[in-house]
Amino acid sequence: MNILTLCYSNHRPETLAMVSALMQQHEAIFLEEPPHGCFQDMLRGDYAIDDLLLELDVEYPLFIHQYYQILQKMKAQGKDIMQLEPFLAYLLRIHFFFAEGHAPQELVQGTVLYDVYIAERNATGCLIAYYKASQADDFDRLLLAMQTFAKADAQRFKLRDTLRAGAIVSALKRGCNTFVEAGTMHQYLQTELKKNIPPGWTLKVRWLENEIASGLELKGNMISPGDELTFAYIFNKTLNRAQENLLCARSLIYAKIIHKEEIDGGDQLFPHVHDEFKAIKTVNMLSFNDCRKIYNNISPLATHEAQEAVQRYLDRKC
Repeated sequence: MNILTLCYSNHRPETLAMVSALMQQHEAIFLEEPPHGCFQDMLRGDYAIDDLLLELDVEYPLFIHQYYQILQKMKAQGKDIMQLEPFLAYLLRIHFFFAEGHAPQELVQGTVLYDVYIAERNATGCLIAYYKASQADDFDRLLLAMQTFAKADAQRFKLRDTLRAGAIVSALKRGCNTFVEAGTMHQYLQTELKKNIPPGWTLKVRWLENEIASGLELKGNMISPGDELTFAYIFNKTLNRAQENLLCARSLIYAKIIHKEEIDGGDQLFPHVHDEFKAIKTVNMLSFNDCRKIYNNISPLATHEAQEAVQRYLDRKC
């Protein structure tokens, strides 16, 4: 039986040892990246990692640099490593199409290129509207803008995961156990792979952050309120307005108290997992009215200042 392992994890240096060990058990590795012309050269050592990173817009450069070093070793062992993210590849084609002077009206309706453009346009437009709402002193308007964006983002995730699942299934080779990298937001990818995996293949799913949290005996939810809202829209879960507003309100606070940059944990193992667990646990102690009360006070603060302010609020509340 051929094994297809779907590995959910965030791009954090603390997960690299687990990811590397899991990759070793597979002959093929599918990355969550659009193809780059120099990528295979980099894997062979013919193109410097730092030079490639200069051409890429990466959110976590420390992680990517270490990750690519691991992938170079995997390539030297003879593993088949492929960048496979069709939605982002289509998006690049659209950008080049527009850069050549073409207009959106020239995209043919009913094509994948058109569908990708519409999904990206809708989500980006809603995100811009959310940013504008965040500049106004209107909490209810901000929550509505967040819900509108989350719904558009959910549709974008569904299309992105559907396209990727199809590409993964098409690229599978018998006798070649395959590792698939996926960010934790791509839960719909699992649904699509389950539906379309060919005979003779077994799908295994790993959630590395959950496994880490379990090993650290961190008891509780590891899904942020914003992600919980988006997942509800992706999987058509019914939420009433009060539930939507509560998730949005908590998400606003979560965004202020979570570390967004790569954390140097010093002697602490898995600093990001600890940070995310603590932030989720904190905001889940807040009611909707709590969030409304403290949001404007913490919005101009730095992360550590916002964390302290929320904790002081909770201490007074108790």
